Amino acid sequence: PPRREADAVPTAIVRAMPAVREAGIIDIDFDGVVVPLREVTLSAEVGGRVVRKAAACRGGQFVEAGTLLLEVDPRDYELEVRRLEQELKQAVLTIEEIDEEIKQNAQSVELAKRQVELAHREVVRLDGLKSGRVVTEADVERALRDELSADSNLNTLQGQTRVLAKRRIRLTEAQTLTATMLERARLDLERTKVTAPVSGM
Repeated sequence: PPRREADAVPTAIVRAMPAVREAGIIDIDFDGVVVPLREVTLSAEVGGRVVRKAAACRGGQFVEAGTLLLEVDPRDYELEVRRLEQELKQAVLTIEEIDEEIKQNAQSVELAKRQVELAHREVVRLDGLKSGRVVTEADVERALRDELSADSNLNTLQGQTRVLAKRRIRLTEAQTLTATMLERARLDLERTKVTAPVSGM
């Protein structure tokens, strides 16, 4: 096809001026892709439904380090913390109860030792009187039975002392375990809040 002649561009009249430094800011709008120097991926460390999303948790928002971005529903974790706090209180009370039982048992052991000593003295006394026929054989046998009964009672109380000591150790271990679980539950409760680890966009 034949070439077309381009229309002549009308010349614009301009005015020449010397360049002057301006004190203001010049806004320039443009489109493009921003590539960050460093990118951080955040995620919740505990499971649950997100109940709050901060206004700063959107693309293009600048956040300071420590700013709350998301919050996972903390109710289950709060209930677990309260449950374990109650368990810990119960463990402390149970240990206090066992300590009281140990004190009472120690007093009972002392009384039983005195009873065994008295019963033994009675047997020795009656045995000496038996040779002079002041007491009967039945009286001596009854004193021996009383001594054996007191000795058996003392052995039972000493066995209870050992059982109570082992129960206290077991309860102390249970208290330590509950305290550890409570610490973990509190940590999980703290993790329901996702915060910005660093300042950035």
